[in-house]
Amino acid sequence: MVGSSISPEMRAVEINGQRIEYYEVGQGPPIVLNHGANCRADDWFNIAGPLALHYRLIIPDRLVHEVDPWRLWLLLEHLNIDRVALLGHSGGAFKSREMYRQNPLRVWAFVCIDSAAAGGKVSAISLPNSLWPPHVATMFTRNKAKLLAISPNRVADYPSDENVAILVKTFRQKAQTPQQRMVGRSQPVVCKVDGPFLPEPEPIDDKGCFFRCPMLVFNSGRGKLDASDPPESTNTWWGTSIQAENYKFVLVRDSGHWVWLDQPKEFLEQTIQFLTHHQP
Repeated sequence: MVGSSISPEMRAVEINGQRIEYYEVGQGPPIVLNHGANCRADDWFNIAGPLALHYRLIIPDRLVHEVDPWRLWLLLEHLNIDRVALLGHSGGAFKSREMYRQNPLRVWAFVCIDSAAAGGKVSAISLPNSLWPPHVATMFTRNKAKLLAISPNRVADYPSDENVAILVKTFRQKAQTPQQRMVGRSQPVVCKVDGPFLPEPEPIDDKGCFFRCPMLVFNSGRGKLDASDPPESTNTWWGTSIQAENYKFVLVRDSGHWVWLDQPKEFLEQTIQFLTHHQP
């Protein structure tokens, strides 16, 4: 089942004047998967199948219709979901962070993927390509022209076929208008949800330890950082240390920004083990 894709049907609701497009699949303890900027929900589909065997997945799609964190909580109210785990990638991890700040007692676990939303992050893309082992250098030879076509500063990115393909897609989506992003896209009929809606809570105090729920933090090594090396030993560490009371840090050397696309087996094993240990 590792990496097996699914194709669920997109759904849409209008809550408090905001259209929310999302997918729902699986049964079990619920998880919200938040994708990054200029990305979309189906980026998760290669690992959604195995996760859906154990969990109820709520996967918002914000490519066309942006959704603020509080309305994501209203979506969960509509779906009769009380407590959730939050799984966020890149900018989507910041969405998940804001969801946690608004309702910390309703979050039972947090998975942060290649993002500084939880605190520090190792930025391996800024390290020289001379650190690549031979198998990564071979991939670079094959995909150098494609990386240059995406952007000149991407020649230092992880050169796997998977990472290059999603970089091409993401940069194309970044340049599109909302109307262009809708071409060929499913347009589900919206279900309007009537209030009354719960008021937005005040965020928790940022002082001290930020996250009090268990946290799993993935960092991509982009082929340049060895998983046995302490990430603090590089000059690419951003910001502060991870702001959590209870966390596990996983450095995945042979992956680009979308860790679960390059290394689905390792990603699923780490994630399912973590969630199984902490699920309510």
